[in-house]
Amino acid sequence: MTTDVDVQFFSHLNGLVLGNNWGDMIRLLDTCLVNGLPLTDITSASIDAQGDITINLYADHKCLLFQIVELSGFEPMEINGKYRIKGAPTAKQLILKAIHTGKSITKNGTAKLASLGYDIAFRDSVDIKRAYRAKNPRSE
Repeated sequence: MTTDVDVQFFSHLNGLVLGNNWGDMIRLLDTCLVNGLPLTDITSASIDAQGDITINLYADHKCLLFQIVELSGFEPMEINGKYRIKGAPTAKQLILKAIHTGKSITKNGTAKLASLGYDIAFRDSVDIKRAYRAKNPRSE
């Protein structure tokens, strides 16, 4: 059974700050809607007996339980994807709900809090206005 990754959220506890400067709202929306929030470098990653992925990060992650983490650049390739956070034993470690029993990670990649799945439909020439649209407008 795969883990449900449809419901996603961000929090101010993730270190997202809306300042009072010109363009702060656009940068915040770009991070949440389009790009996602990059996590620090991964120092090690492993798969436990239940198939869950444990990642150790270089610095504090500021992630919350049940947020969605997107992995990329890992080998084997089937490790790459979105996972729900199952646990955060320390400030530098995350346990991701997965079903990869019997596999081992041979190459570490990068991790980020997954974006909410939008594209920038319009960007003006001076980069101060945006219009966003869902990548899949038919989905809920």
